[in-house]
Amino acid sequence: MTHRVLDATGQPIQPHTCIFPILKELEDGGAQLVGTGFFITTIGHFVTAKHVIFDVIDPISGKQTAPLHAVHFVRGSEVLVRNITRISIHNTADLAVGRMDFHVHNDTGEPLHNRIPTLTTTPPRTGSSVVTYAYPESDAVFGRAESAGFRPSFYDGQLLGHSDGPRDRSLVTWPHYTTSITVLGGASGGPVFDENGRVFGVNCVGGLRGMSCMGRTADLLPLQVHGFPLGTGSDPSVLELARLGHILFEPNV
Repeated sequence: MTHRVLDATGQPIQPHTCIFPILKELEDGGAQLVGTGFFITTIGHFVTAKHVIFDVIDPISGKQTAPLHAVHFVRGSEVLVRNITRISIHNTADLAVGRMDFHVHNDTGEPLHNRIPTLTTTPPRTGSSVVTYAYPESDAVFGRAESAGFRPSFYDGQLLGHSDGPRDRSLVTWPHYTTSITVLGGASGGPVFDENGRVFGVNCVGGLRGMSCMGRTADLLPLQVHGFPLGTGSDPSVLELARLGHILFEPNV
């Protein structure tokens, strides 16, 4: 399969500029890889798997136990570690939409913009080639995030099927895609692309015998996007921002 990540104009994007590792800050000052995320707005809103966020949530108190950071590869070898500040999670599916702290360029004062891929709610045909891009083979624990051994890669497979219902009663209790992509630890939350280079799914659950379950981009539509500057006084949904052209879907939703 040709590995392509496309923007709204159909132009290819370097995948590491819009797909990034998510790190949990450790008590000793180091950081541990917990998953992957990808941008959906140009100012730092992103998607990941809900269980990546729950890695730092106490199941009893519901309080966050450690800071989360995203490693944004700005250009070339330039790296920016951005704090993850707000999260909206899906009630059932293993999906989350997050916000990073906003940054401006030191010289110009202009907002720092990132590249964003095109999403789609259209399922690929069963048996077609699909691919994810993620960071699972990076070093698990780092002394400093800036010197971490990040090794992102594409991982290929096929779409085996899709379901509007659960797979089981405990783990995959939500609508999902099934693929043959091997989802390794740290790949959770990474985007899954169809043959046209559009994101149709999100890595969620790896499985035995090469079967993995992916969340659907269609299920992102009702989630809130915290702090997007529309000036309305309330947080818009993914669907609202898509209809305004701030989040890219093809075809339009």
